[in-house]
Amino acid sequence: MSGAAEYNGTPHNGTRPTAVVQELREQIAEDRRDLTETVSALQAKTDVEGLAREKAADAQIAAADLATRAGRAAGSVVRSGRWVVTTTADRVKTVIPQPVRRLVAAGSAAVLAGLAALWWRGGREQEHHACRR
Repeated sequence: MSGAAEYNGTPHNGTRPTAVVQELREQIAEDRRDLTETVSALQAKTDVEGLAREKAADAQIAAADLATRAGRAAGSVVRSGRWVVTTTADRVKTVIPQPVRRLVAAGSAAVLAGLAALWWRGGREQEHHACRR
């Protein structure tokens, strides 16, 4: 306190303060605490950079959470797909005899080869007709 001796609650004349004076001092101390909290809250609200940093941190956390969820979902889909393929392949192996599977595979290969030849030949014929025009 500006050069004066610090006040210890006892007046300079040595008498004790009355209850009213003590109550006023306590009220002043409480008002100072409230004012300090209010000023701190106002400073926090006007701290634009701090608020922006908080929002950015919140956005980063939300994005990381979303990426984690998406990764888990994708992994689940892949695992489910593998299970379906494995289960279906196992069922085909147990239900259809091997000679039939070989015949189906050979037939499928022959059909695909025939389609590829038709496609290739069709493209060549269109080029040939284009040249004749």
